[in-house]
Amino acid sequence: MRKITAISAILLMFFCFVGCSHDYVEDYGAELCGFWECEKLIMDNTEYTETFMDSKIPISAVYTLAVSSDGTGWLGSPMSTLYGDTETKQSFRWTADKNGLTINGEDSKDEILLEYIENKLIMTRGEGDDEVKVWFTKVEKFSEFSPDMITDTEKGENK
Repeated sequence: MRKITAISAILLMFFCFVGCSHDYVEDYGAELCGFWECEKLIMDNTEYTETFMDSKIPISAVYTLAVSSDGTGWLGSPMSTLYGDTETKQSFRWTADKNGLTINGEDSKDEILLEYIENKLIMTRGEGDDEVKVWFTKVEKFSEFSPDMITDTEKGENK
C-alpha cells in the first residue's frame, strides 16, 4: 500500500503542473526532445526493471514522457488505465541545461529536475527511506500496454 501511495504522490505532483512561460536552450534541449518511458524504478530500497511490484505491470507502463522542441511536453502513466480510467496526460513547460531537463510547474515550488546522465533522464523525489528514483530511456515509440496484459488477481489467472 505504501508503494502505491508513493507512486500516486509522484503522479499527483506531475498532474498538478500547468503551463508557464519558458526560455530553453536549444543546444541542450534538442537532445532531450522525443519520447521517454520508464525503464527502472527504485522505491523502498527495491529495484524494479521488468515489472512493477508483483502485479506484472511492465515497468514501461509506470510513466511515459513526451518532450517537444517548442518547450512543451506531457507526462502520462499508462498503468492508470488498470482501474478503468482513461490515461491522463498532464501538460507541462520545460527548460534544459547541461544538467538535464527541468519541468516547470504552476509556481516556483513546482519545479522538478530530471538529470541527464548516460542518455537517461533520472528523476529523484523524496529523501532517505521515502526516496523514489525513476529512470527514463528514450524510445522511438511507446511500448504497448493494455489492462488485459495483467494477471487477474481475483481469479488468479491471466486474461
